Amino acid sequence: MKFNYITKGIIPALAVVLSLSSCLKDDNINQDFENLTPMVGFVDASPSGISPNSTGLGVVSDAETVPFNLTIEYMSSADNGGTEVTVAVDEDALEELNDARGTDYVLLTPSNYSIANTKVTIPAGSKTVSFPISILPTTISDPTKAYALPLKIVGATGGAEVSGNFGRHVILVTIKNPYDGVYTATGQFIHPTAGPRDIDQDKTLATIDQTTVETTVGDLTNLMRLRVNADNSVTVIGEISATQPLEPIPGETNTYDPATHTFHLNYRYSGTGGNRVVHETLVRQ
Repeated sequence: MKFNYITKGIIPALAVVLSLSSCLKDDNINQDFENLTPMVGFVDASPSGISPNSTGLGVVSDAETVPFNLTIEYMSSADNGGTEVTVAVDEDALEELNDARGTDYVLLTPSNYSIANTKVTIPAGSKTVSFPISILPTTISDPTKAYALPLKIVGATGGAEVSGNFGRHVILVTIKNPYDGVYTATGQFIHPTAGPRDIDQDKTLATIDQTTVETTVGDLTNLMRLRVNADNSVTVIGEISATQPLEPIPGETNTYDPATHTFHLNYRYSGTGGNRVVHETLVRQ
């Protein structure tokens, strides 16, 4: 009876393993590369089994050029005598990715990126080569959308084949606003009864839209939003609770200095015993 019980447990488990293995397209997987046909593919890409592999890339909307490198690998333990690899845009890969993941990435147009050469050579004796790409954020007309550049290796010299698992790669591009980043926050949080305490910490400002970022209130964990207006004044938006909205301090200002990437903030909220007042300066690192 024990034997039957074990057999019933092993067979379904083995079936699952075989099923997962069948998702990989390359016959060379988990075999001795030295005795098989060399292959080329993009590295740093784990097969998803359901859609092309991808890498996320966040770019700031006002950056002229954002360089990015994909690495192409000669996948064999045999010596590489020098292999030229050709790469092309593959719109089908993006369509497949969107369908599989339920996403709506928009294809970058040729004016949104620059590829100096679609052919690169893995030098003799080497296993890898960089494939350089430049994303041009200022040419992207609608920064509220998510974009993608799908690439595919379409050929290789020297008898190398293109990997079925690693031969495609999609660069997923999200547009950050110019205020997005990590900042050093200094200043004071002034409590009406407990007195002042210093603020000295790093803060992440995350893009909400092209003029707004989200971060934390003073040295608390509550969230607030900072909207940079056309005149570089800043509107502080948020609340500690429904009855404790963040308010400007009469006679003081909230501003952003684009030359130094610095927020100068002065705001308050009410509470037992009086207002809690925050004066803080955020300088982008």
